[in-house]
Amino acid sequence: MNKIFLVGSIAVLACLVSTAVWIYNAAEKKNLYQYQHVKAKELFNKMSLDEKIGQLLLPSYGVLSNAVSPKGIACQKALIPGRHITDDGVIKACGLNEIQHYHVGAVLAAGGPHYNAPTPKNWADLNMLAAAQHKIGSPFDPLLLTGNDAIHGNSNVQGTVIFPHNIGLGVTHDSELIQKIAVLIGEDSLVSGFNWVYAPTLAIVQDLRWGRSYESFGQDGALVKALGYAYINGLQNIQHSRITGPLATAKHFIGDGATRYGIDQGDDEYTGDLSDFWRINGQGYEGALQAHVATLMVSHNAINDEGTHNNTRMHFGGQWDILNKFKNSGIHGTDNTLYRFPGFAVSDWNGHTRAAYYYTLSHPALDLPTIFAKTMNAGVDMFMIGQDGDNDDDHRSRTGLRYSAVREAFDAIKSAYQQGLISPARLEDAVIRILQVKLVMDSKKDIDYSVLQEKERKLALQAAQESLVLLKNNEKILPLNRDKIKTVVFVGDTNDLGIQNGGWTINWQGQKGNQYFIGADQRSSGAITLEQAIKQSLPSETHYYYVNTIKDTLPKVLDARNSIIISVVAEPPYAEYMGDIGNNEVSDVWYDVSSKRKANIYMSVIQNRVLDLQFNGIEAQAIAALKKQQIPVINVVYSGRPIILSGGGIKSPLANSDAVIVAFLPGTLGGKALSNAIFGDYHFRSASKGQSNTLTFPWPENMTQVENNFSAGALFPVGYGLAD
Repeated sequence: MNKIFLVGSIAVLACLVSTAVWIYNAAEKKNLYQYQHVKAKELFNKMSLDEKIGQLLLPSYGVLSNAVSPKGIACQKALIPGRHITDDGVIKACGLNEIQHYHVGAVLAAGGPHYNAPTPKNWADLNMLAAAQHKIGSPFDPLLLTGNDAIHGNSNVQGTVIFPHNIGLGVTHDSELIQKIAVLIGEDSLVSGFNWVYAPTLAIVQDLRWGRSYESFGQDGALVKALGYAYINGLQNIQHSRITGPLATAKHFIGDGATRYGIDQGDDEYTGDLSDFWRINGQGYEGALQAHVATLMVSHNAINDEGTHNNTRMHFGGQWDILNKFKNSGIHGTDNTLYRFPGFAVSDWNGHTRAAYYYTLSHPALDLPTIFAKTMNAGVDMFMIGQDGDNDDDHRSRTGLRYSAVREAFDAIKSAYQQGLISPARLEDAVIRILQVKLVMDSKKDIDYSVLQEKERKLALQAAQESLVLLKNNEKILPLNRDKIKTVVFVGDTNDLGIQNGGWTINWQGQKGNQYFIGADQRSSGAITLEQAIKQSLPSETHYYYVNTIKDTLPKVLDARNSIIISVVAEPPYAEYMGDIGNNEVSDVWYDVSSKRKANIYMSVIQNRVLDLQFNGIEAQAIAALKKQQIPVINVVYSGRPIILSGGGIKSPLANSDAVIVAFLPGTLGGKALSNAIFGDYHFRSASKGQSNTLTFPWPENMTQVENNFSAGALFPVGYGLAD
């Protein structure tokens, strides 16, 4: 049965990919960005040197506001809801006048709310003020790029619809649905004033210990290629050779999912040649170019860094000088097409100084002009400048640099140019690439936000349903007959939207709880927990009991004919390296997860070394007692990757459940999707021609399988997923 499912999946993927390739080959004759070259060159020639350097800068709002007051306190006070302050007051308090002074061509919202109330209107107002400063300081620049990590919806903004993370979208195998979702995410971003989205991630995850596994569509390159194409095509929404949505970003170039032990920003140990490396890691970028992706974000990882004097970080060139090769001479893809990237490449968060940190482990310290020059000469066109205090402590200790303001970056790049470390030709290439992209942009206007969110809620529910995987269904217990249920025992985190959504939700690391999804925000986002959805689906006279960290008083006897246990086991919310398993680099300040830095308050100082979930002691005892009464257990798994469910004896969710549903991180409509599946309002494997609800990663039985990359098989293989 599984083989049949896999063959069908491959056939459909082949059709998707061949269609995309045909589109790409036809479009090569019409290079979307190169058509703007003459106009871009005219603008470039009108710019002063300072204006040209400003095009290379991408500071965060945090950098701008921190230059005014420590930790941007003045800006935070200015943005308190209901506070009466003039536009000039906000501009000064938040450092937006630096956009004018340094001719900044782009700005970004970091992974977390810059506002006490990060609503669409508040973000739109701030972006509008920033754009006004840009217009004064950069008269020849077509527009200010405003970037945002809209990872699974417009996720920096409260009240917006949150879709399943990419791992769940991969499970849908539904490229048409993903393209429609991306269109709506793009429009939602535009409403908030963001015209550049840092998505999608096109990584091929090769070790589930990686904390960013949930940002990948799957393990198969052809699937990532097809879904990446669909996502970018929808997000940019090109109409008549114009980008009507926000810019998309193919990231993180390249090999971010292939590091040893799954260490985030680690080293790819690779012994093959470029063609083999590309075959494993590069197919997503083929789909991205087929969809005319405008921007490329450069990864923090290295390729074969051991024994090469720490000089293969992507921001410093990488193995094979791969970024320059991709941009200039091109790389032959898996379909034998020559793929040459015509857009512009942007660094990841302080990627240039991060690369310098590794470089100085075996070299003398570099000064800041040299760091920027090395990164720019490696092919990076724009520098993401993250706020001081987040990840620069290690850079200072290694290099003695203080790097906390736009002025320092501007001065360093200008110095590098004046010293001849950056050539006039390289500066011209970078700026023209950026201008060409800007000239193609023609974002949509007059979006009815209420109508948009209605569409988003509908597609979010569909996506959440198709993203569920039924691992176990003893005696076909699912779907349940709701008419027979009189008593429900909830076990675990059944009522927590933060856990249900995961990382990159309002805050960078996400958060537990429902605080950003109450009242009007709950209604607009459609947010509903599993517990809330179950209660909506059952009669008002149904009895409910709860078992969590404190055991509720349960009746001594429940009727097995009309009682059910709904349990949840879940990973805490996390993002990036905070979710790594067994990361042996935690002594590096960059990876510090201690309470001192408070990057993630849910993670232990010593990172977990086992990729598993179990019932806690109270939950396990309660479930064991209830199972003796023959009361069935329906268990739901919230996780950012396949997780071990087999360990722990009576604590094992797999062994001690009658049905197991993997929800991954299903978004704001995830609770409703699960309730629909439990009660038969949605049937597993009923969508996307039977391919939905099937795994795109192997599912482990133990850590040995994970550590050996499933070379000897898995508990559940790729393509597995029961039908009800």
